[in-house]
Amino acid sequence: MTTSEQNTNPFAVIVMAHLRTQTTIQDPEGRLRWKLSLIRQLYESGYNKDKILQLFRVIDWMMALPKEQERMFDTEINCYEEQKKMPYITSVERVGMLKVQRECVIDNLATRFGEVPPEIIAKIENLYDIPVLKQLHRQAITVGSIEEFQHILEQN
Repeated sequence: MTTSEQNTNPFAVIVMAHLRTQTTIQDPEGRLRWKLSLIRQLYESGYNKDKILQLFRVIDWMMALPKEQERMFDTEINCYEEQKKMPYITSVERVGMLKVQRECVIDNLATRFGEVPPEIIAKIENLYDIPVLKQLHRQAITVGSIEEFQHILEQN
């Protein structure tokens, strides 16, 4: 790790994110590894909650990932936060979990039944209860028809 990678100066973190973004344009796996590394460094830097969230947002925006790597990123960060007992990151974790859960429900429905009606997508996108989304994810896998799923969705 170079001196600039260890630096806790917020500007150095942003510069490193920019440099790693540039060097991983054609390498989504490499970008994923660097993004995870930079975010972990934020958590371990001693920054306060607000500074971490501000820098997290900038790095997240700058180091955009394809959908598959984004899911892996969310999973890895959630596990890391859980291991390190970082309860103050709950809002970031929650946003990521909601996003992943919604996408999983919609993806499963699309895989099983073809095009998902916009009204079902809108209802799913407006759910903010992770346990409900997890249950809908399981039901999207086992339900007999899109109409049956829509009936289940209306009950939530």
